[in-house]
Amino acid sequence: MSRPKTLSRYFPLAVFLCLASAVLGVSWFLSHNQTAAIRNEANLIGQQTAGQLEDHIANHLSIIEHIRNLWMKGQINNHDAYVETVESLQLQFSGFQAINWVNPEGVIQWVAPVAGNGPALGANLAEHPIAGELMERTLRSNRDMATRPVMLLQGGKGFTTFYPLIRDGRLEGYLNGVFRVESLMTEALAQVARSDYRITIRDGEHALYSRGTASGDDAFTTTHSVKLLNRTWDLSLTPGPDSIAAQSMNADKIVLVLGLLLSIGLAYLLRLVTLRQEALWAAEESYSGLFENATEGIYRSLPDGTCIGCNPAMVKLNGFTRESELLTAVSSESNSWYVDAGRREEFFRLINRDGRIDNFISEVHRLSDGQRIWVSENAYVIRDEDGEVLGYQGTVMDITERRRANEILRREREFVVAMLDTAEALICVIDMDGQVVRFNKACERLSGYSLSEVIGRPVYDFVIPDQDHDSLKNMLSSLRMGVYPNTHLNYWTCRKGGQRLIEWSNTALRDESGKVAYCVAIGIDVTERKQAEEDLQLAKEEAESANRAKSEFLANMSHELRTPLNAVIGFAEILENQMFGEMGDSRYGDYARDIRTSATHLLGIINNILDLSKVEAGRLELIDAPTDVADVLSSCLNIVKAMTHANEVSFRIEADADLPYLMTDERMLRQILLNILSNALKFTPAGGRITVTLKNEPEKDAYRIIIADTGIGMTAENITKALTPFGQVESSLSRKYDGTGLGLPLSRSLIELHGGRLKIESEPEKGTEVTLHFPGNRIVQRKSLREDTSQANSA
Repeated sequence: MSRPKTLSRYFPLAVFLCLASAVLGVSWFLSHNQTAAIRNEANLIGQQTAGQLEDHIANHLSIIEHIRNLWMKGQINNHDAYVETVESLQLQFSGFQAINWVNPEGVIQWVAPVAGNGPALGANLAEHPIAGELMERTLRSNRDMATRPVMLLQGGKGFTTFYPLIRDGRLEGYLNGVFRVESLMTEALAQVARSDYRITIRDGEHALYSRGTASGDDAFTTTHSVKLLNRTWDLSLTPGPDSIAAQSMNADKIVLVLGLLLSIGLAYLLRLVTLRQEALWAAEESYSGLFENATEGIYRSLPDGTCIGCNPAMVKLNGFTRESELLTAVSSESNSWYVDAGRREEFFRLINRDGRIDNFISEVHRLSDGQRIWVSENAYVIRDEDGEVLGYQGTVMDITERRRANEILRREREFVVAMLDTAEALICVIDMDGQVVRFNKACERLSGYSLSEVIGRPVYDFVIPDQDHDSLKNMLSSLRMGVYPNTHLNYWTCRKGGQRLIEWSNTALRDESGKVAYCVAIGIDVTERKQAEEDLQLAKEEAESANRAKSEFLANMSHELRTPLNAVIGFAEILENQMFGEMGDSRYGDYARDIRTSATHLLGIINNILDLSKVEAGRLELIDAPTDVADVLSSCLNIVKAMTHANEVSFRIEADADLPYLMTDERMLRQILLNILSNALKFTPAGGRITVTLKNEPEKDAYRIIIADTGIGMTAENITKALTPFGQVESSLSRKYDGTGLGLPLSRSLIELHGGRLKIESEPEKGTEVTLHFPGNRIVQRKSLREDTSQANSA
């Protein structure tokens, strides 16, 4: 909506422009001649100033050129001569900061004068981004060059020059002239230009020097060039007020001032007339911009509710593209905006009572298609100066998506609460001070406290006993340090008395800043489980104690059982061999042999039981000695081969060359081998084979004895049975093959007593392989044994 360009608005401006134009014309005619005179004088002074400055700097540069000539002639060949020459010349020509000698590598070696230039001594100019690049260009072109304005090593702004010292085609360094801008320019321009002139010198884009204030008239500024070796400076000269006044007459200003004052006064009077109109239109334009560009729908209506205007957002909210479409739809009596017709009366009741209404939420029909949406309305009453209602103005916001999101959030919250409250586990949420935030139904049932009673209360006050305060605080500290999830145990004191042991799994929730804010703990009541574990542990200890008592009893019965059996065996042998004469009937001899055989068998069983009991009771001790396993094996095979049907089974021994000794209890090793070999022979039918392999495996740090047969074999389940004391593979086997079921369990216990292990691999009808694995620390090399024996004999 644009503001009309009325005559009343522009008339004061037109009057002012006409009067001002006439005044300016007269004033310009008077001042034109004065301006030409001022500009000519400024130009003349500028030329003189530029020439003076160029001559002044050229004189100083000639000093450096003179020093270079003396260098080339060999008259300057040491530090003292250099300093003396430079300082004597500087007495005649001030304005230098320093004249340095820079070596070919770019390092300042000599400075003169020494006073005030100490910071520059030893500086590497080759590393300076400006000086280093300029030295390279100077050397390539064999030309004297100057830098743009730089910050000097001695402090302050200035510029430097470089003169290459090349003699007989060899670079001997550079003469480096250092000029401080302020002192050089002050001296050069002291006798040039009036003091109120503003002088500005620039080197390209870089400001070099400025004198005077900015009060001069830039219209009279003149610019001149000043040559310095490879650079060109721009010198700008602007006359000051005093210089301009000296050349000016004030008639043009008097005419201009009086004429403009008259023009301004008249224009001001006219402008006052239009100020109110301007203010009204400015306010209207501001409101129009807000109205058209607002993201919320805005409407105006008459006291009876008839809509008379709305913004584009309101049109879009109702599904239309033009305001006229919406106004037509609103005027139709068939269109009722509110889904609940009673909301319209409620709206007018509240706004007429309070003068305004805020956040009036209703479900409405979108007027274009009848789709239901939710909106929030804010409106106020427009009244005239007498308080009469002129209409209403309000805003409308579509909150359908927000309500849908809130509804989803509400349902999810109810779902989570339902899950928490139906869970059997204890779920408790506390803050980092231990105050309750959430307490599910399981917690309420166990503790006897309701959520309303405990929310905001520290758990230390009602459920955590004193002895568990520190453990809970330590757990919260771990969460703060990022150690989660974690677990801990503590007791809960119930309202009705008693304590329950709870096992907690804890994790942390962080706030928007990433700081740990809450602990979420899921707990299980483990009181009964812990009691059961303690009862089970007690029963286990009692069983172990009873087993130890049994083993100790059997071990103590060794003498009482063996002594009578030995007597029986001895007397049976006497009778069998008829040592005191013939017994008459030959059947007595058979009976005596049966008695001896049975007693010997029983003694073997008793010995196995006693040995196994000693192992379990921890009373069986090793008598270690270096043992030749091959010799022990050979004697065991001789015994086994004397057994029944041994001649029907073939035996084979496979052994590595030069086998080492084993540090073992030889009696136990013999018993192990006899048990396993007799089992192999017992379960290997005629025509079968038993193979014994001896392997020293230093790379595996082990010594292995492998006994393999081609007998009836066993299943994995039967292997477990066979390793159980008195275990028989199956009843049918027990009837076919004699034995007590103690050989393998005893052999395993004896080898484990040596720090080794027994391993059985078997498959029915294919055979069995038993591996005795001795650890590497029991291997004794033959050479080592011979050395120990030799040392013992020498001793």
